[in-house]
Amino acid sequence: MVTITILCLHCKSEKVVRNGHASNGKQRYYCQECKRSHRENPAPRGYSEDRKEEIWRAYQEDLHMRQVLHKTSKARFASKGRFCGQ
Repeated sequence: MVTITILCLHCKSEKVVRNGHASNGKQRYYCQECKRSHRENPAPRGYSEDRKEEIWRAYQEDLHMRQVLHKTSKARFASKGRFCGQ
């Protein structure tokens, strides 16, 4: 029998127990050491570096936020016109 040891993504502890499933069907885990939970093989969050660079270049062209949003489509911006992807 093969045993797979799951480590906590936050504190690297081995005191991890299964804790149900996420809405996408992935197994959730709970760390008894740091009291945090995480998913199995989480997907990276945010934009790739290339995408961030493209959005930043459009912003530096002194375009209005609405034009940057249109040019890059699906760009994320905070309120008051501040760029969040830095």
